[in-house]
Amino acid sequence: MQIEIKRNAFQKHTYLRVKRDGTIVVSTNLTTPKKSLMKFVESKAKWIEKTKQKLSQNSITQKEPPSKEEAKKLIKPLVLKYAKIMGVEPNKVSFRDARSRWGSCSAKDNLSFSTYLLYTPIEFIEYVVVHELAHIRHKNHSKEFWAEVERYLPDYKDRKNMGTTNNPRYS
Repeated sequence: MQIEIKRNAFQKHTYLRVKRDGTIVVSTNLTTPKKSLMKFVESKAKWIEKTKQKLSQNSITQKEPPSKEEAKKLIKPLVLKYAKIMGVEPNKVSFRDARSRWGSCSAKDNLSFSTYLLYTPIEFIEYVVVHELAHIRHKNHSKEFWAEVERYLPDYKDRKNMGTTNNPRYS
């Protein structure tokens, strides 16, 4: 088991995370003894094993990312279609090999989508597109935001669940 210890003078608590390669990262303050950190890691053995399993089961992020051109061919027309229907206009649309989230909308209404969306069902891709376009009007996840999403995709809850089994995290 490979363990990385990161120390920070301003950190009050000790945190644990597992990287994709299985390395365990322990973040703590400058004064916590190494022996205490090892006991802490041992006490979290079940959680670590469970997390490693989840990471290894995530088939999407184990695959090579689709090309940005492929993503653009499929997703950009959906963005244009739904932007017209919803009466919103994104400033810019870009594509990344993001493994941590499906899509995002910046304060300047720039939309970004993960190329890994191409490994998910089209219904889920449409959900992500509508979700990000709704952020042009609502920069949060308020009731109004979800009402906006539901207005254009009444079955958005079912569609949203299609992505949770595939990961990356979508927010």
